Amino acid sequence: MINLYPNSTTGKFNITVENTGDVVVKVGDILGNVLDIDVTDNMNGTFSIDLSVVADGVYFVQVKNGDYFATKRITVSK
Repeated sequence: MINLYPNSTTGKFNITVENTGDVVVKVGDILGNVLDIDVTDNMNGTFSIDLSVVADGVYFVQVKNGDYFATKRITVSK
């Protein structure tokens, strides 16, 4: 299970992942372009992401945890 909060955000948000293994987090725009965004692993199943440098809009967060794959939508509104 994956939680993304807060949504909508002014830029900074967190993702919590249960049963973390080899977790890969990617953020993309509505056109499918993967953004070069820093993802901080807090080592407790929580990942912090800062999208404050991107324009307002809808973005997609892809999380891969072992064989599990999920895509969540996040709205950035400053």
